[in-house]
Amino acid sequence: MLNNRYDIISNLNKSHYAITYLAYDKEKNLKVIIKELIFKELPDWKAVEMFEREANILKQLNHQNIPKFIDYFTIESENQARFYLVQNYFEGINIKQAVKSKERLTESKALENLKKLLKILDYIHSINPPVIHRDIKPENIIIQENEDLALVDFGSVKAMEKGDMTIVGTYGYMPL
Repeated sequence: MLNNRYDIISNLNKSHYAITYLAYDKEKNLKVIIKELIFKELPDWKAVEMFEREANILKQLNHQNIPKFIDYFTIESENQARFYLVQNYFEGINIKQAVKSKERLTESKALENLKKLLKILDYIHSINPPVIHRDIKPENIIIQENEDLALVDFGSVKAMEKGDMTIVGTYGYMPL
């Protein structure tokens, strides 16, 4: 139980300094995603900056196919601090999982999915200042049970302001 509110269901992903959980929010009565940042394991301060940026950007966004900000809190103990970001969960599978399951898309279905993704990108790019996702890849696009798409993992997101230049993304999915 985290913050007397969130029951952890499972561990979805783990890196050296972060863990992503599927959890149940007792207050809102729904499944959520919780991202945990372990302060003492961080290689540098940039990770904290990006974690806080993701929370702040999600607070500003309001789109049915983008995670909604639910909560942000810190739990401190004697020798460490952990930061938590809570956002809504989208039921479904990501495109990488769909491809691995050998699910074949018709050309018309692939074009329909691309149009759905472009509508999400149009929304985040139309905000002032524009929001750039910077890590669009099959793992970050969820095919929901109703066949709608959701764009997730805004950990590399950036509100584009004049003069900003930080390179972030996944090699193979970002431009050179």
